[in-house]
Order: sequence, then C-alpha cells, then structure tokens
Amino acid sequence: MRLRQVEAEAAEQQEILAMGSPDTFSIDRLEIAPLPNASDEQSPTLFPSIAFQTLLSYPILTELRFQHWSLPPIDEFLAEQSTASHPQPLSMEKLRLPVDNTLYPGIMVSTLEAITRYYPRLIDFECLIQTISSSQVAHLNDPPQIFSRGLEFLSVGGILPSSLDDKISMASHLCLLFPKLKKIRTHDGYDADGWRVVQSLVRMHQNLRTVEEGVRR
Repeated sequence: MRLRQVEAEAAEQQEILAMGSPDTFSIDRLEIAPLPNASDEQSPTLFPSIAFQTLLSYPILTELRFQHWSLPPIDEFLAEQSTASHPQPLSMEKLRLPVDNTLYPGIMVSTLEAITRYYPRLIDFECLIQTISSSQVAHLNDPPQIFSRGLEFLSVGGILPSSLDDKISMASHLCLLFPKLKKIRTHDGYDADGWRVVQSLVRMHQNLRTVEEGVRR
C-alpha cells in the first residue's frame, strides 16, 4: 500500500486519534506532516501525546514517520508496553522519529531494548538518543534471547562517551540487541564521528562472531 501522507494541525488531533483506531482506517503506512502553508519560521507544534501513543500502537501499521512536529517523550510508554501482554505482535517495520533536538528530546539508550520487544518486526529505526554517559553504558544489560531482533538499519544521533572502551561496550550491546544490523546511519551535528566508530566496532564484532561460528562447525 502507498504511504498515506497526512497534513494536520494540532486542532485536528481527534482525526489523528481516529486514524489510530483499528476500526476506522485500513492503512499500513503513515507520514504526519505540517500543513503546507505553515511557515518554516514558526515553532513546531507539539504533537498530542495520546495521539502519538495511539499511532505507535496501531496494530497493522508497518511504517510511521513524522516531519517537523515536536514530539513528546515515549520512554515510559515503551517500557510499559514492551512488557505488557499483547494478543499479536505489532507490524511496524519502519519507524522514523526526528533526529533533531529542537523537535524531540530523544530516547534513553536503554529504551532500545524496549523497542525491540514492542516491535519484533522492526527493520529500520531512526531516532535521536539522549546524551549517553559512561555510567549508562556500564549498566546496559545483555538482552534476553526470547524475542526476535531483525533490525537492519539504525539511523541515529546523540552524544556518545568519549572513551573508546565505552564505544566498544556500546558496539557489543548493539550486536547483541540487533544481530542482523547492517548499517548505522549518522547525522551531522549529533556525534556522527562517534557513531561511525561504533559502526566500525560493530562490524568487527560481527566478523569475529562469524569466525567463531565457523570454528564451532
């Protein structure tokens, strides 16, 4: 199905909420953009939190992206939903949230695991990650092996710790979290160099894993 583009104002949040109702629209790809006559100089409008959560939970939606909307935090919502019981896994394959700290505060690095749980079919994810400290890296847990993790493309920005050891730990965590990861896309102004180092380290981990698997055979 073609990507459905919706141009909306905050006042139309009831219509947006309706789009999140399984009984209203049979859409599977959605892009939310501002009205075409909105000035680039205007401050982005905050997207309604309930509408945002509703769309994130839309059961048959395979692609969701936002353009020039200010978005509320979702860490707590994803943490709760990722451990709740759901009748069937969500269909989301592509989720694009702004890599722009004037629009979106970003997610905590620990929320990446909640995303893999909540969206087991996710292939492509774009998002800003809040500044990552050495302490946060040290407390990242190895993900359990009980859920599918098929993410292949991670488009990300956010300040990483300067320590190479921390970057190595971050790369190791991403390899465990996303064993099928093919590419980390970077964004200028959001520690692109640091994430390129992590990308190289991820490839090293993957190559080592391939060698180890070959030896075991």
